[in-house]
Amino acid sequence: MKQKYLIILFFTFCPFGFIKAQTTDSIASRQIEEVKVTTSVRPSSVLSSVPVQSLSSSDIQNTGIQSVADAVRRFNGVVVKDYGGIGGFKTINIRGNGSEHTTILYDGVPVTNTQSGQVDIGQFSLQNIDFLTLAIGQTDNIFRTARSIASVGSLDISTVSPNLSERNHRMQANIEAGSWGLFNPYLYYAQKLNKKFVLSVDGSWQRADGRYKYELQNELQTETGKRKNSDINTFRTEFNLFGNLSPTQRLI
Repeated sequence: MKQKYLIILFFTFCPFGFIKAQTTDSIASRQIEEVKVTTSVRPSSVLSSVPVQSLSSSDIQNTGIQSVADAVRRFNGVVVKDYGGIGGFKTINIRGNGSEHTTILYDGVPVTNTQSGQVDIGQFSLQNIDFLTLAIGQTDNIFRTARSIASVGSLDISTVSPNLSERNHRMQANIEAGSWGLFNPYLYYAQKLNKKFVLSVDGSWQRADGRYKYELQNELQTETGKRKNSDINTFRTEFNLFGNLSPTQRLI
């Protein structure tokens, strides 16, 4: 009886001794390093409950826009009022309402002017902008001020966040020149302070005489002259501190 059980056990487990494992692959294996892909979240006009229009920095470069006022003119339902020449006061009206009913947000912070109640959008530099977003009505963002909620619409100006994941600093410099004495140098520098905080500083200088020719037609003669009192000479400097407190919390 015992021999019978031994024979059964032998033929039961014996085939496993002849099973051969898979042969080792002759091709050398290599482990690919981790790759991180990051991008900015663009406001979606499809998912939003109110009309939303946006322009990214790439859209601005491809269309050759030279100022924030020129970029806002591409939005529907917006009228840009220009008060006098190149360096004039520039405001925006949404759907026929006054500019005092439009909130200008710079990185989420409302910009105010206590003297006139109107904000000059010509004071912002176009070279440090990541997104321009125009929302008509109350947006889906609930973390806003009472003034922006009560306004007809809002223009949100989002600046570029420095990406220093592979280096400790970043520098950018460019110069623009054009007709009527236009000269606009720009300098940008960002430095990583530690693993969580990054400090950036940028500055620009813009000057132009604005002495372009014009014709004044009378009944009998036509006079040709040059525009006066249309020059601009502005300096702009900006300091920003960015902090990644956690994967879900960010400080600007």
